[in-house]
Amino acid sequence: MESVYKCAFLQFDITPNVSPEKPVLLQGFFERPRSATAAAIPLSMELCLLEDSNCTKLLIVSADIFGFDEMTVNTIYHQAAEWGLLPQNILLSASHPHNAPGTLSKLPKAYGPFYEGYAKQLSNIIIEYFIV
Repeated sequence: MESVYKCAFLQFDITPNVSPEKPVLLQGFFERPRSATAAAIPLSMELCLLEDSNCTKLLIVSADIFGFDEMTVNTIYHQAAEWGLLPQNILLSASHPHNAPGTLSKLPKAYGPFYEGYAKQLSNIIIEYFIV
């Protein structure tokens, strides 16, 4: 029996707007605060949704962020469950750069600030384009 798979793929630029007047503090430099005043290399997020002939879906997310915060993961899982996408069928992968805004809330402050609005923006992209 032949299996048929459907696939959807999207890529997003998730680079925050930064400038010398509006720097963004970076997460990941323990007790060495660093800020971005320009973006030399853009940050991106890729989403891939696969569906097999049994209508089983798999969502793969890869993002240039320090990590996925528990709040962000729970938001994604909760919304996905409403649409029949099981948590075990969601793969979240962070490239863990040290040149991105803080996306982990439970790290000690010495690692840099958590940007809740930025983290919510990322989960909103995932929910808007692939879960709803």
